[in-house]
Amino acid sequence: MDVDHFKDFNNTYSYAVGDRALRHVADTLRASLREVDIIARYGGDEFVVFLPQTPLNEAKGIAERIQRQLAQNPLEVRQGSLPVNVTIGIYDLSQKDVNLLSVLETAGKIMRQAKENYSGIASL
Repeated sequence: MDVDHFKDFNNTYSYAVGDRALRHVADTLRASLREVDIIARYGGDEFVVFLPQTPLNEAKGIAERIQRQLAQNPLEVRQGSLPVNVTIGIYDLSQKDVNLLSVLETAGKIMRQAKENYSGIASL
């Protein structure tokens, strides 16, 4: 997943606000996921979440919950309330023999498709 329009947080407000936006997403992920799930920051404004033993339909529900939590809880900064939205690509590797780099590349492609389609969530 990545933070939508992340450059705007840095360029319009400040790098400190951009950093707070990233922490806001990370906090939301920790609050929305199980202890067994793995959360990692990957790149500037991208996050990777591994959901062990989670079927695709449940992963979609989790993605929707994360987006809903962020929508209901904007980032509060001196300038006011800032919405923080994410686009999520979901890749089910339960029936595929792949390596980590391949998984990340495929999930990134799926996420970019979601952005291009303005759908917010896409899966394969």
